[in-house]
Amino acid sequence: MTAPNNEAAKLAQPADGAPTAISKRWLLRFGLFWSWNLVFLLLVGFVIAPYVLWQLLLEVADGLLPPSLFLSAAFVVVVPVLATVMALVPLRRHSDRWLTLMYGLEAPLFVLGLFRVFLLREVTPAVGALLAFLGLGVLAFGYSFALGTDSTSRRAAVMRSLGAGFCLSTAAYLGALLSFYAVPTAVWLIVGFFRFGWVRELANMLQHSHGAALIWLPMSLFLFFYSASLLVVLPFALIGLYAKQGLFVVRSACRHLPRWQVALLILVVPVAGELLYRGLGPQTQAQVFALLDPDPDRSSPAQSRSDAERNALLARKDEVRSGLLNAYLAPYRYLSATGSNNHIRNLFRDGGHLSSGSADALQQAYNVLVAPFLYRGDSLFADQARAEKLYESFFDVPLQKAERDPIQRSLSATYDRDQRQAGLLNIGQRKVHLQRQDVTVQEHGDFASLELHEVYENQTVEQQEIFYYFSLPESAVITGLWLGDTEDRARRFAPNVAPRGAAQRVYTREVHRRADPALLEQVGPRQYRLRAFPIPPRARLSDRRLTSPPDSPPAILHLWLTYDVFAENGAWPLPILRERRNVYADARTERTQNGQAWAPSRQDPEIWLPPSIPARSPQPNNTHACVFPDSTSPGGGFEVQIKSEANSTSALPPGQTFAVVIDRTLSMARHAAALAENIDWIKQHIAPTHRVHVYLTSAPIRHEAASRIEDIRSVDPRALQFFGGHRLGTLLRQFAVLRGSQAYRAVLVLTDDGSMDFADDKDAIADFVAPVFFVHVGGGLSAGYDDASIATMQKRGGSAVLSVGEAFARIAAAGSAGTIDALLSDVIDGHRITVRRIAPSSATPPPSDTAQPSEAIHSLAARALILALLRQIDHGEVGALDRLHAIAKAHRQVSPYSSLLVLVNDEQRRALQEAEKEKNRFDRQVESGKEALTAPHDVMASGVPEPEEWLLLMVVCLAALFALRRP
Repeated sequence: MTAPNNEAAKLAQPADGAPTAISKRWLLRFGLFWSWNLVFLLLVGFVIAPYVLWQLLLEVADGLLPPSLFLSAAFVVVVPVLATVMALVPLRRHSDRWLTLMYGLEAPLFVLGLFRVFLLREVTPAVGALLAFLGLGVLAFGYSFALGTDSTSRRAAVMRSLGAGFCLSTAAYLGALLSFYAVPTAVWLIVGFFRFGWVRELANMLQHSHGAALIWLPMSLFLFFYSASLLVVLPFALIGLYAKQGLFVVRSACRHLPRWQVALLILVVPVAGELLYRGLGPQTQAQVFALLDPDPDRSSPAQSRSDAERNALLARKDEVRSGLLNAYLAPYRYLSATGSNNHIRNLFRDGGHLSSGSADALQQAYNVLVAPFLYRGDSLFADQARAEKLYESFFDVPLQKAERDPIQRSLSATYDRDQRQAGLLNIGQRKVHLQRQDVTVQEHGDFASLELHEVYENQTVEQQEIFYYFSLPESAVITGLWLGDTEDRARRFAPNVAPRGAAQRVYTREVHRRADPALLEQVGPRQYRLRAFPIPPRARLSDRRLTSPPDSPPAILHLWLTYDVFAENGAWPLPILRERRNVYADARTERTQNGQAWAPSRQDPEIWLPPSIPARSPQPNNTHACVFPDSTSPGGGFEVQIKSEANSTSALPPGQTFAVVIDRTLSMARHAAALAENIDWIKQHIAPTHRVHVYLTSAPIRHEAASRIEDIRSVDPRALQFFGGHRLGTLLRQFAVLRGSQAYRAVLVLTDDGSMDFADDKDAIADFVAPVFFVHVGGGLSAGYDDASIATMQKRGGSAVLSVGEAFARIAAAGSAGTIDALLSDVIDGHRITVRRIAPSSATPPPSDTAQPSEAIHSLAARALILALLRQIDHGEVGALDRLHAIAKAHRQVSPYSSLLVLVNDEQRRALQEAEKEKNRFDRQVESGKEALTAPHDVMASGVPEPEEWLLLMVVCLAALFALRRP
């Protein structure tokens, strides 16, 4: 039996009304439906499809946008086309159903599609659940619209009842949501019309347009009329149509099920939706802020935390991470914030002419309705900096570095592009392919000159920067860096040896100007940073032609790097990768060593370089000696001697006092076992004959003061609690305060490999009148250090090492007999390096081995001389740094104060000459790699213009009344 209200049956019925007479209702339905569809067909056909959709397709193909955005735009284009086809074919003789099609299916789907493309940002679980809920509601309405509302069986009644629940819930939600806009807009239009301010505006338009408004004004009014009529009518039509169909479904279902069961099935849908939202949509940032930083204004003293309280916080670290990350990504995940969303208040107060109190109440009600799209806070941007700072202070790692994947997903969802310079978000990114890598070795006995030649190919349609942190033996010296478009060495661009600060500023400026520099800097005793920009992009799909224009840049970039190094265990050390950004190698990378092809193991196909290359003809270790003039003493000079001392051991004189500073930040927890091994080694080998004081540092978030322990043997390293994070400079300052006037033979700082993560320009150079060794117990050196930390290490002969055993070996070697009068006498990389000042009468070159190329050995000796002078000079005196720079420039090498900068034109060279004259030419800014992200706007924080600014007519409201009439 077919019920009289079966919608499907109408498809088989004759057309409405008498075919010989055209009713007024038919004219209204015909005019409203087809004129509105014509407007939006023109919109999608001449705007969205050729511009938005096509551009999105190209951006997706180029890897700049996720495919979901293109699919959403395609959905927007398809909806009005399908609605038009349905009206022309299956519903051609059923014009009474056209408005149901438009207001029940076409308009909601079209609006949802536009919302996804132009407003919605990253789809959070709560927003995704809500959109799925609304989609099921529209789907249920469409199912009944196409197949009717009758239930033919008990099982069908159950499913139809659930569908009615979705349908009614969707109608209630969308109707309530759109009513917040429709009601004040309708009042606004009426008031604006009867104020007749539009008459004055119309007269001004006609006067200033010299009559042209008579042509375009009617067209504008036509387009606006139908758009405004849709906005006013849509919420009421949704409620009416969906409620009406839902009631038909309920009546039919009650024939097969008891009424209470039907009611229960209908209520299950909104209840389940609310429970699902509460499970998916919690925002915990407020609770996390209260846990970590209950007094952000510091209006009261911080309360101390016990070990148990800190352990409780560590147990909730997942919650802490989620809350802080949500606060940091708020502009990319939400449309507005509860504190800044004021547009409904303004609409009802300024447009609807309500009191401020009533408008505020409606704003609060609206906020509850759109809670999945709102960030619970004062604004989208207020908590970003606070969340980032707390994340770093708790987890001891930069937020951008630890949360690269979710941040990149958020950026792609909002079409926010990376900076040109490679930052923390580019670590591990596969944007520039290492197409080829050639390593060439020229052996000179016990030392060699190596060249690394790499070819890069950009995989993206944007210019990219390649970025390497790597390390070499401390005695090695980098002597060259070149860039080229081709393999022709005669056409490559040569390096300039420049003061490190001047080189950095010129490089940064040229990158911002999209120029072509490369920069190689020393950022630690043995650490280096290499950057080159730009790697030319591949052509965009929209710009590609059958033949490239003759002046188009090549798609690849060649880079050459050379260095000199002593042999270690019969092999030549290669650069050890610490970190890389944007660039990647894989199995397709062509690799050669001295012309012979080689391939990495299958377990690590993306390795950059092997640790070393075996020497082809190992030579016995020689003693090398060089003499350099002393610019501060006419006729005087320095003698540098280098000889192998790989197996020598020196004993520490007993009774000395050492300081061991233990980093207790959270990142050290990963290396707790290695830390315990190093402390046990000190207890076994040093503590029996020496005094060892221990300094336990404390991150500010611990709410506990740093402490000093007089005897390391009373320290249980396995009982240490690691918590919070701070900068390396803070760690040294805490030691300086607790140390007081205590003198030490050496200071050992036991830390991990994250020293560069929290570097700061404001940290001052510390001088503890003792060598400072940074012992990285995690098995890997830090990628680099801030300049103050480098100077603190090298001022008294310290360095960066991987174990306390290595540090104490260096301390013993530096204090051995016969080295008292030397500026430098140390065993570095298995070689005894001795530098002495010689009198003017003695400044004659020593005998040299004519078989050895003087240029290479002089570069290594000049490197040793710079290491010696670093211990003698005032690192804050520009004149002393100029003398060091002069040595590096004379021997074309990188040093702690001199960098290699490749420039490609005269304008860049003039900029470098000007920068080299500045007083701060050696002052380098810390580059932590954090990127300043471009955040989307808060779309719900806005005012409302005056009604007189709109030429709105009363017929909009009249059209709404007609459209609501039953067909």
